[in-house]
Amino acid sequence: MLQKNKLFFNLRNFIFFFSLIAAWPCVFTFMGWLPDWKTNLYILLFMSVLYAVIKNALYVPTPISTLIILQIFVWILYFIIHFDSSYLTRIFVLVITYCILGIQYKYKRLEFVNVFNSWIYLQVILGGVGFLLVTANLLPVISTFTEFDGRPGAFYGLFTTNVFGGGLCRNAGFFDEPGALACWGMYALLFNKLFIGNKKTEIGLIIGLISTLSLAFFIQIPVYLVLFYKKKRKQVLIICLLVFVALKGLSMVSSVYNDAIFGRLQYNEETGSIKGDNRVDQVAPALALFCTSPLFGVGASNLGKNDHFLGANIFGSLAADGIIGLLILYSPLLMLLWLGRKKAKYKYAVIILLLGFYQRPYGAPFVINAVVLFSFVMYAYFDIYKREELRQQNGVLIDN
Repeated sequence: MLQKNKLFFNLRNFIFFFSLIAAWPCVFTFMGWLPDWKTNLYILLFMSVLYAVIKNALYVPTPISTLIILQIFVWILYFIIHFDSSYLTRIFVLVITYCILGIQYKYKRLEFVNVFNSWIYLQVILGGVGFLLVTANLLPVISTFTEFDGRPGAFYGLFTTNVFGGGLCRNAGFFDEPGALACWGMYALLFNKLFIGNKKTEIGLIIGLISTLSLAFFIQIPVYLVLFYKKKRKQVLIICLLVFVALKGLSMVSSVYNDAIFGRLQYNEETGSIKGDNRVDQVAPALALFCTSPLFGVGASNLGKNDHFLGANIFGSLAADGIIGLLILYSPLLMLLWLGRKKAKYKYAVIILLLGFYQRPYGAPFVINAVVLFSFVMYAYFDIYKREELRQQNGVLIDN
């Protein structure tokens, strides 16, 4: 297990935490709690670069830094090809990511992992309690705000959501939608399982994330349990049964909850998919757009033209960046898959993450995506190649 840091609240951890809340999908800027997200990113860039330079924390392990440099080079080419400023934003994000990785490497205490998991766990627990209170008609909406995509969001004091009213509420924590909390909750589960090993955190996350009512989570969690607990079939069966009982209990609250849970699993003959798949209508247009420029894509900004956004599915990345860009974009996952040759648990992580990417693909222009995924890969690299070094630097990776 990890040794506890003597000082959790320090400037490093503030920089780590700010990278998680500075911009979308966190809704603090849209609630008026933080300045405009662009201003936040400039502040984050200034702080991370300055701290890395002052503390001489500019070294990142060669395999990880190579991926970042490769991505920066390719996005420069894409900016020239498409003349699309969103690729400059990706470069901006990668510079911030590099500095944050350098700071992590300098101190080697898994501090970022602790900050990330603590933040996600807090949202899951507070939102889970709030979800139950709302379901029991004990917690009203305190205020409303406008989300990044123009949809209304509601603040309940303990959590926010963009799915509320009509007798239904889903926990989104302080993200833009419940699926986002489920997405980052799965990252937290994997961080915990692979690098920390806290059973209470694992159980709390699994139970608490039920409040998101995310279809992607309900698909990912059985796979997670089967892959990581294949030798403990009875425990897996018991956990799956408990989750099912909890969902069945929620579905009995009202027909609205039943439709939101089990109704979404029914087959939709019109779309050829299950009813809960709200990305299926984006797949065909995204694939059609991809066919017009399969190698380099049509450019990220072109996905939002004609007021029909196509980026919320994994094929949207293919349409935007083409085959070459998609390989570069997902190069951290490819490296994680390569590390899986040494330890199968990293192959399992890739499988679980890809299942979630169908609903919520990797978002290159957003800091949280790059920082979390590259951190994940870096600590997997430590686990395999730098384990003894890490043991000597106040941080210990567990054996699974």
